[in-house]
Amino acid sequence: MENEGFGGILWFLIWGGLFYFMMRAGGCGGHGHGAKDGGGLKPGKTVDPVCGGEVDMTDETIIQRHDGQIYYFCSRKCVEKFNGNPSVYTEGRPQGHHESDKNH
Repeated sequence: MENEGFGGILWFLIWGGLFYFMMRAGGCGGHGHGAKDGGGLKPGKTVDPVCGGEVDMTDETIIQRHDGQIYYFCSRKCVEKFNGNPSVYTEGRPQGHHESDKNH
């Protein structure tokens, strides 16, 4: 009877350890939780204000200037949505980047 409790604790510790190491190594397959709020982005990356996708901040990236800010987009479709009603994508969210932030 005493061994049954020990077995449960052992399984709990094994699963807990696996969970811990999985989360330390990027967790959930490493698909970038937190990207929408800017957390966890690599240098030279930003977030598309329309779809929330990660975007490279390069000269080839589609950009749109609005109210003195530069916004980066993953596709023309996202730019068109943004241009249709920019305030939907800019109010209450982190601002775009200033020209000097390009290599941020």
